[in-house]
Amino acid sequence: MITSPHGRSMLIPRSRWFLIRAQFVRYKPEYQPEAIAESLLKRYGIEVPPVPVYELAMSIDVDVFLGRGQREPGVAVVKRTTRTVGAGKVVGVPDFVATVSLSPYVRNEQRRFAAARALGHILMHEFLDNGTYYQVSDRSDDRDPRVLESIRFADALLMPEEMVRTYAPHLTFRERRLAELFEVPVGAMKRRMRTLYGV
Repeated sequence: MITSPHGRSMLIPRSRWFLIRAQFVRYKPEYQPEAIAESLLKRYGIEVPPVPVYELAMSIDVDVFLGRGQREPGVAVVKRTTRTVGAGKVVGVPDFVATVSLSPYVRNEQRRFAAARALGHILMHEFLDNGTYYQVSDRSDDRDPRVLESIRFADALLMPEEMVRTYAPHLTFRERRLAELFEVPVGAMKRRMRTLYGV
């Protein structure tokens, strides 16, 4: 991040994801992944499953696309760039852009979960001036707190507690049926049910 001689930041990004990130991570560091996910859902009035994760990401200026030849379920990338501002002038102002690249070779529910995890990395975790790359993989190191936080964020975003509690009592074979309804991997729904119900 660029600073002035007085130590103040000169970088004023316009991307909505950056402003949301600043709201939670910079000014309210006590906020948890679940709170950030809940805030996004409330902000955009999402009340029924499945949560439109791709549209949600793009609504906060995070580009989502399928990566050609990409094997890992998802990749989150934050890159430094410049934008042009000024009336009648060309002025390069440092900025950051965020993208989520998804594999075309995985099932839809895996792709959706990878997108949610990648979005969690973008909103919660540090990135460098020269750009940052977070790979979302089934083989990710689950001892890394950033990985665990991205999973907690994805669970809360795609399987919000209130929605799960609304639909769970009405379904038999709950985990599999709920996973289909919410369009998430069965394993992710089982984990969410353990978190919410202790089963």
